[in-house]
Amino acid sequence: MTRVAIKQIPKSVSAALTHKIHHHRRQPHHPYIIQMYKVIVTESSIWIVTELCCDGELFDEKSRLSEDETRIIFG
Repeated sequence: MTRVAIKQIPKSVSAALTHKIHHHRRQPHHPYIIQMYKVIVTESSIWIVTELCCDGELFDEKSRLSEDETRIIFG
């Protein structure tokens, strides 16, 4: 059994999200990018099913990364 995260987004605020979902689906699997398994569209919401990351948030320890730290993470 795979544990997943499910996010619900109201369609009223999802105009820019459609573009991001499209590009995310086209990306190959990468160890530093959350894997998106499924997108479910209903009349009022968009539901996104992604892999569950249990190791905390990127900004748990501080609110802003230095440029050097950012290069290491996203480089």
